[in-house]
Amino acid sequence: MLLRGDFSDNLIDNEHINLIRGGEMKSIALPILICFFIGLSSINVFADNTSDFAVQAGVGLIGGLMGGKAKKEDNQQQKPVQVTPPENTAEVNKKQALEDGAKRLQLQRDTELKVFWVKEQPLLDQKIKDGKILKIKGLYLGMNIDEALSILTSKLGYNLEVIYNPETKEYYLIEGVLGLVDIKADNNKSVKEIGLAPAAVDELFNSKGLPGEDFAKKFVDSYHISQMEPFSEYKGSVLVNGWRYISPEGYRLVLTVYKEIFLDSIAKKAEMKFD
Repeated sequence: MLLRGDFSDNLIDNEHINLIRGGEMKSIALPILICFFIGLSSINVFADNTSDFAVQAGVGLIGGLMGGKAKKEDNQQQKPVQVTPPENTAEVNKKQALEDGAKRLQLQRDTELKVFWVKEQPLLDQKIKDGKILKIKGLYLGMNIDEALSILTSKLGYNLEVIYNPETKEYYLIEGVLGLVDIKADNNKSVKEIGLAPAAVDELFNSKGLPGEDFAKKFVDSYHISQMEPFSEYKGSVLVNGWRYISPEGYRLVLTVYKEIFLDSIAKKAEMKFD
């Protein structure tokens, strides 16, 4: 009995203890569960917040990058362009006026020359026909210097050009390398002087190898020069020998022993004054 009673007591005590322990477990478990759910909620909230934060951070990062790129593009687009400032209007107008004036003067000058040569050329042609003008290989005094350029270019093939000197109001036809041709004209382009170097003479007359004296004799015979006087004179420091003819028609012809030809205009004997 004692044993049973002890056992019963013990049973009661054990049950009591279990109840107590169960209550204790329940009393302990409840706060733990509450804490667990609170913690879980916190974790969820934290996760949600963390997710939101991550999203926000990502969005912010992307926005920052895009904003930086956009800003860079804006800066590039807004970079000032170097623009050449326009010329002063007054200066532009002045420059244009000068150019227009020069064109008008040139047009007027060309018209005047055209009118001059329409009248002059028939007179020259008649003088050539009458034998009053000496014409050498198409070249003659009084001709248009542009015509002389055309003739010599076709026959010689040298690098010839016509230039104008506004100070002296004269035109020059020259060969700029060797000086083989030297022709001068007045303001109307009327030739007043013709000079041909030995190389040009040999090319025009096919006289290479022919001595200067023999050339002069053949020239006089071919062009029917009535009288040529020998001369010997210094040109600078160089002694020049040759033959000279002064025409009553107002021109002078000079041939040198080097086969140079010079032809220029002078006053006619009837026009000379010694009083």
